[in-house]
Amino acid sequence: MAICVSNPADPYLRNVTPLLENYCKMIQEITDQPLNLQLQERVLHVEISFGTDFVKVETFNAISRTQRPSFSSTSTTQALSILEIAAIYTEKLGNVLEKYFKFQSDSNNTELSRKIKKLKELSDGINVFLELIEKIIEHYNLMSVGYSVNAEALPSLDDLKNKKEQVCSIKKKLEITELHQIFSDYKDDFIVSDATILCSLLSLHKDYHIFLDTLKDEKEEHCDDFTFILMRLKAREQDIEYDPTDKGFVGLCTNLISLGFTQMCAEAIAKKHTP
Repeated sequence: MAICVSNPADPYLRNVTPLLENYCKMIQEITDQPLNLQLQERVLHVEISFGTDFVKVETFNAISRTQRPSFSSTSTTQALSILEIAAIYTEKLGNVLEKYFKFQSDSNNTELSRKIKKLKELSDGINVFLELIEKIIEHYNLMSVGYSVNAEALPSLDDLKNKKEQVCSIKKKLEITELHQIFSDYKDDFIVSDATILCSLLSLHKDYHIFLDTLKDEKEEHCDDFTFILMRLKAREQDIEYDPTDKGFVGLCTNLISLGFTQMCAEAIAKKHTP
């Protein structure tokens, strides 16, 4: 690992973390819907439950952190978890907006058309902000596998602040009661499992967190999620039909993707470990 997730976050992450927490609080103000984080007793927590206003935690267990740490001592894991939470919260909001637009697509109501126009501006704003968050996540994911990255490619704090304010401007365009009424029918769309965040941090495809959630539904006995992730990786490795002619960077990248790693992560690892 090129970065130690238990060590204090670097200055950039320490500055970004409060900005993203503020952004998430703002999303909750707009929607009146906290991100409903479903913690599972079996999960190996990555310090994602801070007792914040914008994350509603379903359950706690003995190793959950219920107190929000000070920013001066924020670990890399805590900062990266906030990044993932902000990204997932934004994606959930974007999905809800798309549902709302589709549901109202046949309406000719003038007042409703005004709302939809303003909400599409919100949709555009959160999409731009999500792109910035994903650039930061990609940067630190690449670092985590030992890939050399350029810190100058990270979005500037000013750019993040400006894009956040553009999202916040929806509160000046529509009454807050109007916004809350719009999102009140989509409470269940803001539910997310902690396995989703864990797998995002590990750069694993979504079928892994679906697999972990299925274990919960089936009440499987186990130690922690990492045990089952490793079991699934080993099982997939045995099922892979290796092409002896597919060597070097391309072969390693293909195999890593087959195991369940994201394209970006697979390419980073392959570049690091092939000539």
